[in-house]
Amino acid sequence: MILRKLIIFFVLVLFSAFTLSAADFYNGNIRLSINEKKGSISLYYMTDPNSKRYEPLFYSKEPKSSYISVSLDGKIYRLDQSGYFLTRIESIDGNPVIVYESQAVIIREIFTPVKTVNSDEINGVNITVVMQNKGDRSISAGLRFLIDTHLGEGSKSIPISTDKQSILKETIIDGSSGETYWVSRDNNLSLMGSIVNPFDKSAKIPDYIHIANWRRLNNSHWKLKYSQGRSFTIFPYSIRDSAVCYYYEPAVLEAGKSFIYSISLTTEDAALYDPAFNPVKIENYDDSTLQMLYRLKKTLEQFIAGDRILYEEDLDDIENSIDGYKTRR
Repeated sequence: MILRKLIIFFVLVLFSAFTLSAADFYNGNIRLSINEKKGSISLYYMTDPNSKRYEPLFYSKEPKSSYISVSLDGKIYRLDQSGYFLTRIESIDGNPVIVYESQAVIIREIFTPVKTVNSDEINGVNITVVMQNKGDRSISAGLRFLIDTHLGEGSKSIPISTDKQSILKETIIDGSSGETYWVSRDNNLSLMGSIVNPFDKSAKIPDYIHIANWRRLNNSHWKLKYSQGRSFTIFPYSIRDSAVCYYYEPAVLEAGKSFIYSISLTTEDAALYDPAFNPVKIENYDDSTLQMLYRLKKTLEQFIAGDRILYEEDLDDIENSIDGYKTRR
């Protein structure tokens, strides 16, 4: 009986919820700030350990300038602004999870701290977005992630680079191009984003990445008409204002199934993308793992509320599920 109580405690700790005051999360040199009501995020890197000085890795004066949009049966919803979704913050293994839930879908944005090859401390996050179809029919679903970069916007800087090119003008990178990352940098700091996720090489590659003026991308609800060679400036309001937008085009999402998207954001370390490097795989919250965790959570919540009796077979199921989870980890 004591063992069974410990099992229940383990699951509750594993899937504990954050309080609304827990908006800043610290790991190594990274600070992740989450708006509890809207779910918008800002990412910071500690540049001075003595003074605990953090500097933003992407534009932070207006946190809502970086955001995720989803396409559901042809309708576009911006997650941090749409009243279609209810937003809350949860936790998996101590890692923050932003949950957006509607009658049709539930979307979980999971943040896992990561460390690159040449860093002694945590210097980034892996963002895994799981979109689950809650309904009893298939839907068309896609995702767009806009990141408002700023480090490469100085007058003599290269706004964005990849492992194969310097990007000075509007550019589209096809997911099958063979390019593996992009980077925005100034003299002191850098932000590197994955095209091919080095921590989970089986992760879905974006259909394409559109690098363009932020205002143009922001004003387009989904696809922006490509203007080859156009600058990152719109006079007089938006000067050298670059942004990176990931596109995962809509596809058929069957009832009860999930799409999983995964992007890594770290400080610059090209060695991470060396084919010879095999990083320690971070926890991959795949569809089956999440289904199991949330099934256990629902069972235990019903038990705690007095709406369900846990029989011997229920406890056996919980114990076997946790044993399987620990083995996968």
